[in-house]
Amino acid sequence: MRPIDVRLGLSWLGVLTLALSSVSGQSTRTAETAPASTQPANFSSTRPASLGIDPQTILQQLASPDWRQRKAATESLVRLGQDGKSFIQELIRAATSEEARNNAQAALAQIDDNRISGPSFITLHLKNATPAQAFAELAPQTFSTLPTLPDNLWQQGGFGMVNINVDHVPFWEVAPKICQQLGVDFRPYNNSLRIMRGGGQTQGMSHVEGAFLIVANQINYTRTRVLGAGNREQTNFGIGMSVYPEPKITVLSGGTGVQLDEVVDDRGNSLIPTRNRSPNFMRYGGFGGFNLFTALQYPAKNPGTRIVRFHGSTKFLVQTKMRDFEIDNLAELHELATTVNGIPVTFHDLKVKDDQCVLRVGMPQSSAANPQWQNIVNQIQTRLQLLDTRGNELDHRGAGMNMDGQSAEFTINFGANNGDRTRRPAKLVWEIPTESREITVPIRFTDIPLFEDN
Repeated sequence: MRPIDVRLGLSWLGVLTLALSSVSGQSTRTAETAPASTQPANFSSTRPASLGIDPQTILQQLASPDWRQRKAATESLVRLGQDGKSFIQELIRAATSEEARNNAQAALAQIDDNRISGPSFITLHLKNATPAQAFAELAPQTFSTLPTLPDNLWQQGGFGMVNINVDHVPFWEVAPKICQQLGVDFRPYNNSLRIMRGGGQTQGMSHVEGAFLIVANQINYTRTRVLGAGNREQTNFGIGMSVYPEPKITVLSGGTGVQLDEVVDDRGNSLIPTRNRSPNFMRYGGFGGFNLFTALQYPAKNPGTRIVRFHGSTKFLVQTKMRDFEIDNLAELHELATTVNGIPVTFHDLKVKDDQCVLRVGMPQSSAANPQWQNIVNQIQTRLQLLDTRGNELDHRGAGMNMDGQSAEFTINFGANNGDRTRRPAKLVWEIPTESREITVPIRFTDIPLFEDN
């Protein structure tokens, strides 16, 4: 029997060799960072003309005695993104002021940080481009593949052309504009965001915070009179929102509501409930969008018709470093054991019938006391990917878990779009988080309409 090929690799941050000692025929997948330039400064060939940045001017601004000018200069460098790194490295070498050098180095570090959990800055100059051409230019700048549903969406026809002209603009300020021209939108599907026909989900009343798009969906207000004992009246008042992380971001967990700081209507009423509880956290495996609902307090007298200020925040735990776990020889997958963050995980088998694939995975129930237990449970149920021979992801059709006191066994179901039996499973892929970071996302809206008959 041929050995099962299991490959472990590290994410973008370095070159490591990881192996499963119990499995033969291994290979390693690595990511490398290009070495910094050692050539002398040559700003004429590297200056980002699209922003009109002059090297000497930006160096003066980076060393300015005015902190606001230093901050603005640093932020302008950050917006250059990955393409501006060589230019910033030359600024660091040319700087004669320690202040300028430190701020340029801070910009470089922020660009690297944004690669994982910050905004992607997009530059596109497209005129009458096809959808396939537009997204082929957009995707590399987002460090994501930007998958569609169905996979051949752009070959189906019926779309207009894309016209857009932006320089170093956050992803969520660019992508919805392209989608609006084409009549498509980003929607959560199959544990990720997919581009589909139809629009409106990421458009409308929204704002961008770093790598997150926050969309205000609806305001709910109901009154109920409870007849009988007490003859009480109950009211329910709240706001529903959706939060979309950039496709490159894997969210491990997040809040179900918003921590409120200030919510005021146009008549000066505070709409924050008397008991302003912190939002609960839920376990979450990385789907493409979050739905939040936050209870508000409807004024007993003289209610307004608009929310003039809505200030709050929510939190997400995002993956910042990972290792790849891959199994190539699926036909011979049987009782393959490994360890994930200190917990034994066994891949029992994969059964394939027609367009249906059923994967069985087990963990010892005694590991439930491990703090990583719940995270790995969520990962197994939502983040395992089964790829076909063309490298496209098969649909995730749900998962179940059964515990018998000794072990927890998971059953994960996969299938092909539209029952396409020609799509055969070829590889199992799992991005296993090894490091994470909590991110606070501010939520700020102004002038949200309420009810005009007040």
